[in-house]
Amino acid sequence: MRVLRVKAPLRAALVLFCLTLLLGCAAKAPNQSAEPESAAVSSGNETAAEAVETSSDNQTVAVEESGSVSPATEGERLDPELAAEAPEIPQELTPQQEKVLEEKTSELEFELDVKETETFVRYFKYFTARDSQGRSTRGRRAFERWLERARPYLPYVREVIRQRGLPEDLIFLPFAESGYNPKAYSRAGAAGMWQFMPFTGRKYGLEVDWWIDQRRDPYKATHSAVDYLTRLHEMFDDWHLALAAYNAGEGRVGRAIKRSGCNDYFEMTESRRYLPRETRNYVPKILAILKIVKNLEELGFKPIDWNYDPKLKAVDVPGGTDLLAMADASGVPWKEFERLNPAYRRTVSPPDITTKARLPQDKIQPALAYLEKPESRPYAGYSRYKVRSGDSWWRISRRFHVPIAVLKQVNKRYSNLLKPGQWLTIPAQGKALAVDTSVEKTRQVAKRRANYTVCSGDTLWEIARAHQISLSSLKQANGLTSGRYLRVGQKLYIPGGVVGGSSGSGDLREITYQVRRGDTIWAIARRYNVNPSHLLSWNNLTRHSIIRPGQELTIKVD
Repeated sequence: MRVLRVKAPLRAALVLFCLTLLLGCAAKAPNQSAEPESAAVSSGNETAAEAVETSSDNQTVAVEESGSVSPATEGERLDPELAAEAPEIPQELTPQQEKVLEEKTSELEFELDVKETETFVRYFKYFTARDSQGRSTRGRRAFERWLERARPYLPYVREVIRQRGLPEDLIFLPFAESGYNPKAYSRAGAAGMWQFMPFTGRKYGLEVDWWIDQRRDPYKATHSAVDYLTRLHEMFDDWHLALAAYNAGEGRVGRAIKRSGCNDYFEMTESRRYLPRETRNYVPKILAILKIVKNLEELGFKPIDWNYDPKLKAVDVPGGTDLLAMADASGVPWKEFERLNPAYRRTVSPPDITTKARLPQDKIQPALAYLEKPESRPYAGYSRYKVRSGDSWWRISRRFHVPIAVLKQVNKRYSNLLKPGQWLTIPAQGKALAVDTSVEKTRQVAKRRANYTVCSGDTLWEIARAHQISLSSLKQANGLTSGRYLRVGQKLYIPGGVVGGSSGSGDLREITYQVRRGDTIWAIARRYNVNPSHLLSWNNLTRHSIIRPGQELTIKVD
């Protein structure tokens, strides 16, 4: 047998080529047979763009400013009842269910042909069934919850769809997508009641970044969804295929049509070869939902109130507005503001765009008054940070969990250099850093009872020592967690103290005091109920100055 001898350089090249092939196969293998498990709007041309935005674990996901995905503390997971396949219900159809299934007339003008496939009947049973005791099953309870959740949005969605001339069936599409939950995130990264993926959301005019996620704006996202559905129908000229494309992406449905050689959704889904399981079940699920909503009362559900008015009004919010302070000025609790405006991800609005916030009608005027004079309100949505020696953008970003690009944007900084002593504005992290209600009440009480004005050079420790109270008592009385951000002129309440600390209150007279053995600046200031910093200033002293027995000091008293 002849042995083929290969030169060393060629041998090395062959080894490298084989290793590359092996590594490539290993990298691709886990995703080759993957099948999506959660409803998400995607498009056929976004495969590469969305690849970095997909999470394979069970955590809720949200898109950060860079476009990557991280756990979303402010989002909610999709209801488990929205799974890709409805479970079997052991109970037989009741006579009422049988009657509804056989009924062909409807109050709504259904433009989708309701084809009663086996999957359709399974979803119909799952969302309407009661157990042997007459109690609602899990699927029915979920549908009842979705009807209640959809109540504020259904009239608006119907109005938009009517204006655009689309089938009114599409009003109920968010039932299949998210259970009409504006804050829902899927494991794949789709968000909002229309379940847009980030790429598709941006493509249809929705801002998705660190500050805001307009996929969760039920009003703005509705217009984007209608635009997308219109385009899908123009592409496929069939609503069943358009809905399949809404779920799987137009690229995938287009390839399925080409491979199967037919353009009928139900004929195509007779085989498992062309579309994923979720998409094969998606249209029957929607058709089952449509059958239910046109027969709500017959099936024992509450009817939809198409005249429901949530009594909300939109107000234009300029970029960089402190939402926490605006909500407080309007008399709207922060949790209520979040519920009404789920798109905001921070307590500060995006710096460079004007957004819309919805508030109860009777709260609009106070909100407009605040927006006209924002400088007169406390910036509760921001904190200030003084740059220390050794600090960098990266360190500060890690400390406050705010992206570097956002920190630079808020502070209008373009350089990578920071100087010790420089002040930076840090945007709050949303509800995780929102001011606690009880703490805010303490601060309001302390402001009304204030008997001390902070002076230059003051620290909480020095103020507490001068007034013979503990540091923790001083913090607790004023609702403070740290003394890092004391401001000159800030009012504090000193428990057990009297009004003092301000050099400009009332007519003052000067007296001369002769220092005795054992005296300190703090002891003298406490004896005459004056601010230690003022006492130092009146006598051209610093905190490090030494006073000696016999030395004369000037003291200004009432």
